[in-house]
Amino acid sequence: MNRAIVTITLGKKHQVLWKRICEKNWKKYCSKFNLDLVVINLPLDDSERGKSRSPSWQKCLILSHPKVKNYEQIAWLDSDILINTSIAPNIFENIGVEEIGGVEDWVYPTPEQYIKMKENQNKYAQQINKPGLNEVSINEYYENYGLPNLFNKVVQGGVLVFSPKYHKELLEKIYYNYEDKGANYWHYEMRPLSYEILKSNQITWLDERFNRIWEIDKELFEPNLFDLNKKNSLFFKILRRIDFELGTSFLGNYSKTMKKYFDKSYFFHFAGAFSDMLLLKNYNES
Repeated sequence: MNRAIVTITLGKKHQVLWKRICEKNWKKYCSKFNLDLVVINLPLDDSERGKSRSPSWQKCLILSHPKVKNYEQIAWLDSDILINTSIAPNIFENIGVEEIGGVEDWVYPTPEQYIKMKENQNKYAQQINKPGLNEVSINEYYENYGLPNLFNKVVQGGVLVFSPKYHKELLEKIYYNYEDKGANYWHYEMRPLSYEILKSNQITWLDERFNRIWEIDKELFEPNLFDLNKKNSLFFKILRRIDFELGTSFLGNYSKTMKKYFDKSYFFHFAGAFSDMLLLKNYNES
């Protein structure tokens, strides 16, 4: 069966970061399981509508791409993921070609802990007058977007397994029938993507380690580290860059802590925290 890992890197910054941080890592995983690697670096929708919304939406168009459409199965990965190649199994292993593979959101490490984290995030956002939706339930997650309250689960959009033959129409329906609401707290395409995947009744749940999100581990299990990072974000960003570029160890304990959670994951998702990716790569290869 011909299969591939697929991602999109739009813009010079993301292309350089992915090539510098991820390329070697992803190729090692692909080689291990005889998978192809497809990196798309041009927009799939270059219209004004396409340009006006987050590039994240364009994952919904990949199954028609000439480099992708002839695969029997593909695994979509957001470009801000590092793979633990020493323990990660083949992501396609238990996903049939007619099934969609995805990791369930709002449940790690437990639903109660996840909701408590959301409550803390809302409280902090109110303290600093940061706009948001103040959501503490899956019902609100869908209803705030204008979707029917039909499901008590959420599909995380960062790692997904599809078949071009069976899922192209579903993804393109999502792209063309829903609109981007702007701010990042809307999670771009993820709400309608989750809703339509669940509605299709094609989901097969992947092990949560295939999409372990560093920010959740940091906030729930390393509160001192999270608070320090949050209150000194620019300072930490500068130190991460220095550590990566010069091979210093100002943030050695920070890197060591990240590595602890990376070692427990299959695919470690940084959710936009590229400076942390730089730091972990440097530490992991030292």
